[in-house]
Amino acid sequence: MSNQFVQDTYPEALKQAQLKPLAEAELEDVRFEDSGTLVYDATVEVRPPFSVADYKGLELHQASGRDQRRTASAGTGTGSRPARSVETPESDRPIREKDFAVVDLTPFLEGKVFDKGKAVDYMLEVGKKSLHPDFDEHLLGHKAGEVLGFDLDYPDNSPTTEVAGKRVRMEVVIKEVKEKYSGPG
Repeated sequence: MSNQFVQDTYPEALKQAQLKPLAEAELEDVRFEDSGTLVYDATVEVRPPFSVADYKGLELHQASGRDQRRTASAGTGTGSRPARSVETPESDRPIREKDFAVVDLTPFLEGKVFDKGKAVDYMLEVGKKSLHPDFDEHLLGHKAGEVLGFDLDYPDNSPTTEVAGKRVRMEVVIKEVKEKYSGPG
């Protein structure tokens, strides 16, 4: 039951905090207080704010490949990529376990768009099974730019009551494939 409450309150909490997460949140300490209020901690990675000062008159040279990504992050003053980041792989390769996929998702319930489940530019970590136990396996082996269609059967006890015990048709546009970068070494 608390999963449904988290799904209902999390987007509003992000909006109130003016956060745009790069990946899915790690939820901890989900509980109901004595007053009946749902409380939980959500840890998310966000894009760091930055501003560029005194950029007028600078001469730019375009690099290629991985050098280009390093050049871009060098502008933050660190001289290298962050110790943990998500970046586009060098080659146009298929999605693998632990990759991140940026997708547009349109679920259809009984032939009609299920607006509550619709998402644009949604980033998910493949293998976490955060949307549905079978969702991620349909992404494996596919590349950015591909459009997929598949059915998912939801259990009778699904926290989203509208889909409980029903088959949902998913139409997914894979927009980007990203991989974790955990630092040198």
